[in-house]
Amino acid sequence: IGIVMERVKLDRGLPAGRQGARALVIVAHPDDETIWMGGTIARHKEVRWNIFVLCRKSDPDRMPKFKRVAKHYRARGLICDLEDEGVMSIQKSIPAIQRIIRTELFSARGGWDVVFTHGANGEYGHPRHKGVHRAVKEMLKTGELKAKAALFFAYRLDEKRKIAVPQENAAYGVELSGREWRAKRDVIQEFYGFEAHSFENRSCAPIETFRKHV
Repeated sequence: IGIVMERVKLDRGLPAGRQGARALVIVAHPDDETIWMGGTIARHKEVRWNIFVLCRKSDPDRMPKFKRVAKHYRARGLICDLEDEGVMSIQKSIPAIQRIIRTELFSARGGWDVVFTHGANGEYGHPRHKGVHRAVKEMLKTGELKAKAALFFAYRLDEKRKIAVPQENAAYGVELSGREWRAKRDVIQEFYGFEAHSFENRSCAPIETFRKHV
């Protein structure tokens, strides 16, 4: 992969693909792609983005909204119907997630240049986020999911403010311009329909942070 280091105030950098590089974003829900890395996706138009969402295909509200968002990002989008009502435990969700990835994920001959997915803490503790992280990490470790690089979202819950915020010691970060930050929140508000005071909108940080899979 052609590595480009974007210098930001946190003195961190994000590896971004060369022209035409294939990037795969695996997330639990429609809107996760935007909250945690929407600015990164929008900035890197040279990358061939593929956004794979595990939950809410049968949701008459969220599914069509996601399709419009994927088109907005000029990304290939796929959405599935993993159980999302808290019936499955995190442990039981892992094989279910892996089955969906195996059977539904569009193929990439030779693997992906970069894979992005949830962090171990689920950003703010969401069990489906945690399950996706563990499922993807295991598939990367065994080589079933092939990638030249893999990055996990690096956020934490701010208990006082009741929002997710970037982790201060994240390995990589992208600082968004004011225009990019507004555009990211516009997707959350105008495409997904969340209010300005919502958790989703308030968690759209102006710096997007990641940890590298090792």
